[in-house]
Amino acid sequence: MAILSEQSALIIIGITGDLSKRKLLPSLYNLEKANKLPENFKIIGTSRRDVDTEKLFEKLHEHITLTSDVYSEATFTKLKKRIIIIQADVSSHEGAHSLSAQLDGLLGKVCSMKLFYFAIPPSSLQPVIHNLVEAGVHSCGGNMASRLLIEKPFGRDLASAEDLSDTISKNFGSESIYLIDHYLAKETVQNILYMRFHNPLLQGIWNQRHVESIAVTAYEKLDIQGRGDFYEQTGALRDMLQSHLIQLLALVTMNEPVDMNAATIRDNRLHVLRHLQLATEPSITATRAQYKGYKIEVKNNTSSTETYASVNLLIDNDRWRNVPVTLSAGKAMNQKSTKIEVIFQSHEAHDEKNIFTFQIQPNEAISLTLAVKKPGLATETKTISLDYCYDEDAENPGFNDGYDRIIYDAINGDQTLFPSDAEIKNNWALLQPVLDEWQRSSSGLLTYEKGTNDIMEDK
Repeated sequence: MAILSEQSALIIIGITGDLSKRKLLPSLYNLEKANKLPENFKIIGTSRRDVDTEKLFEKLHEHITLTSDVYSEATFTKLKKRIIIIQADVSSHEGAHSLSAQLDGLLGKVCSMKLFYFAIPPSSLQPVIHNLVEAGVHSCGGNMASRLLIEKPFGRDLASAEDLSDTISKNFGSESIYLIDHYLAKETVQNILYMRFHNPLLQGIWNQRHVESIAVTAYEKLDIQGRGDFYEQTGALRDMLQSHLIQLLALVTMNEPVDMNAATIRDNRLHVLRHLQLATEPSITATRAQYKGYKIEVKNNTSSTETYASVNLLIDNDRWRNVPVTLSAGKAMNQKSTKIEVIFQSHEAHDEKNIFTFQIQPNEAISLTLAVKKPGLATETKTISLDYCYDEDAENPGFNDGYDRIIYDAINGDQTLFPSDAEIKNNWALLQPVLDEWQRSSSGLLTYEKGTNDIMEDK
């Protein structure tokens, strides 16, 4: 457990938002229950409007009792005592100064750590950070700087990401940036490096001599769920490919680090990311599509925002050269499934594929599909699957939601599971040509029916 002084706090900017209610506060409950929060650690939430604190706790109580296997009233009561709600609209200079004064009263002028979690729309991030800096909210005094937990997307293109990174680095230092990718905190994803580098069986075949292709996919059955304003500014490529899926690919393809500390793992991820390149003809570099009815939902008849995106990549290094990589993500598809598939080269006499799969959601699992001989006199083959499911493991401590781990690691200053700003800027640079092309014209935008993966029709 982290040892912090009394003057330490997690400050959630936008505590009444959907992210806080569904993810952050329930994760804090889990950490409280597991005795992973420092004893004198405060949780301070900001809201633009006056908040009925009891109603907030009632909704949190309802959510936790519905989702927790074993509910603890003592844990919930202890968590409530940590939480303080402050009314302050930090999108204004006045609100930021009000927050600064109230934090000084709660934490004092000198504190060991302020951990800011920005549970706000990406478009609001930069002006809010400017206001906090101008009001001096970011200052801790003493020797420890604030830490900033920032949801994706970090910027909306390369230029804005660089501008945001410069602003934060100038006022906080680059080491204060904790860019959130909750996929990296999933148990299955954390196991990728251990599976790869602690098992000689995989080490010898994890390369272009044996691997035919790699596919990283993130499909959701849900549509945009009323988040039209956010999605119109974002789209599937910015929402999923630029962040989650490329980072998953980096873990699957990076070289073995000399040790497993945060700096080395991040450097190795960045090294392989810098060798990524867009596939060229005859391959299709990128595909985008929009589900039918999206324009009506967002009330924009001319919208060309993609709800499905797919990009073909290559990795220009000795380990992976000429192995095609596909990243795909979509809303309103026929299934909910996020997975990484490493597809091995098949025997020339048989069509069955040997596939190693990291299933990230909805059920975290690791599986190996193998080609074997069918029983009988004939020499026909079939595939079998060897599976390990985390949910069925009796030793699973129950920290399957990545936000539990994200908050815990941020409190402890462990940046292993947080992409560096260099990684994120590299990813924007890689995909910027696709973004530029899609910005210039809506031609090539395909459509599909909700609940299907059949993307065939022209706009």
